[in-house]
Amino acid sequence: MIPPGAIAGMKWNDLNGDGIKQQNEPGVPGIIVCISPASRCTTTDTVGHYQFDNVPTGTYIVSESRTGSVNTTPWNQQVTVASGVTSDNVNFGDKSPTPPPPEVTIQGTSQWTYEGLPVQYWQASSTYTKDVSLHCGGVSPASIKLRLGPSSERLDLGFIEQPMTQDTTTPNLWHATFDPFFPHHGITPLTFFVTCADGTIEVQDGGSIYIDPSGNVFDQCTGAPIADATVTLLQEFPPTTGNYVTAPSSTPPIKPATNPQTTDAFGHYGWDVVPGKYEVMVEKAGYIMQTTAPVEVILTPVTNLDIHLTPVAGCEVFNQFDPATKNVLVFGSDSLTGLSNNPISPTSVVPINPINDDEKDNDGKQHESKDKNNDHNGNDENHDKAELRTYNINDVGGNNIITIVEKVKTTEHEMVVSIVSIQYNNGQVITPSTNKQSFEWSVKKDGTLKELDQEMKIGKGHSKTEVSADFDAKKNKTVIETNDVKTTLSGLVLLRMATDNGALKIEH
Repeated sequence: MIPPGAIAGMKWNDLNGDGIKQQNEPGVPGIIVCISPASRCTTTDTVGHYQFDNVPTGTYIVSESRTGSVNTTPWNQQVTVASGVTSDNVNFGDKSPTPPPPEVTIQGTSQWTYEGLPVQYWQASSTYTKDVSLHCGGVSPASIKLRLGPSSERLDLGFIEQPMTQDTTTPNLWHATFDPFFPHHGITPLTFFVTCADGTIEVQDGGSIYIDPSGNVFDQCTGAPIADATVTLLQEFPPTTGNYVTAPSSTPPIKPATNPQTTDAFGHYGWDVVPGKYEVMVEKAGYIMQTTAPVEVILTPVTNLDIHLTPVAGCEVFNQFDPATKNVLVFGSDSLTGLSNNPISPTSVVPINPINDDEKDNDGKQHESKDKNNDHNGNDENHDKAELRTYNINDVGGNNIITIVEKVKTTEHEMVVSIVSIQYNNGQVITPSTNKQSFEWSVKKDGTLKELDQEMKIGKGHSKTEVSADFDAKKNKTVIETNDVKTTLSGLVLLRMATDNGALKIEH
């Protein structure tokens, strides 16, 4: 097996918008970053840093989630991962949007604003006027070009631009008219390129507008956008009855005239609609169908009607040994960071009778402990302790979606863990097949690992899966054995027991 590599980088607030990280520009925590085709996501830490470890060699796309800001670097970047190498500096910058300056006026926007930005309906044309009195030393420019984009929600569409024309009666005013922006939407920056009579080009940041969409569909567990979800617009009919039917695409009109829609790669959906009451229903295979509460559209646009779908099987979580604390920790989704790099604390710990060494393990075989540190301790006491640990895992909205109960036995240098039950928020309770995770270790004088033996088993008989991983700090190697096939990897490699649609799987 070829040793894996890693991908790392950071998200920062690009205060001057130049796309280059300055010392005074802080990192941005809590931003979701994903890699594909591995379909792994994580969140930036308190200083804006993120990292994916154990990434197989190959080429990946690293992308950041939408932030409601103006990107100053590409939102997705291609990275090639080499064996044993960390591909770092895969960084993402953005700046906070500001409204257009006083010398820029827009016709066609609504009377409403979104976070201080003018709202432009994506199915309406618009005209932009710029006063150039302060450009080119007061001399009339030779030409001006206005660029819009890329929009924060459809970065893949790039930008659109138009040449501006000089007003025939007021020479210091220049105009440009744009057709409807659909499917561009979200926060969209304006940039003016003013070519002076002497050939010099002056570039001006023209602030930003907000192109009105309706919303996005996200995974409740990871916060990642969900593509190819079916989104249906429901309209109250007859009015005031509380009865909702599929809104017709022509009577009354909705734009675009497609209902239902399919979300794009960014999880986006949206319509321009006539005033009335509406609901939005979202369906996707593998997720629990959801319908929003009724929303009333009068004059104010309904923006950011984001919908989070919960997987039918709940969120994936996993157990993993922590070399620092010498404990088995649970990782998964929490209400603050989505798919988290931080362990989840048990909500309850109940002591139970210790499991004696001469009891049978989950395979029905006699279990014999071998404490690697007895010779250092001067005795062979195991200090047995056993307990039931219960973990409540929440989604990004803070709702409990999965509860896991584990039986944990600990001695001074050994832990044995088995998952007793998994309960999902749809009421489904699963008693996993026979499973066992055992960890034995010895430490150096400084408390760091000298050796770590990991063993995980699922099932029994012909259906049994068994994986072991033996780490030797002196050699700085881990020998992994899966069903009698051995592989040697450099460094410490940790096994983990993960949920998989109600079943269990072993990963590393």
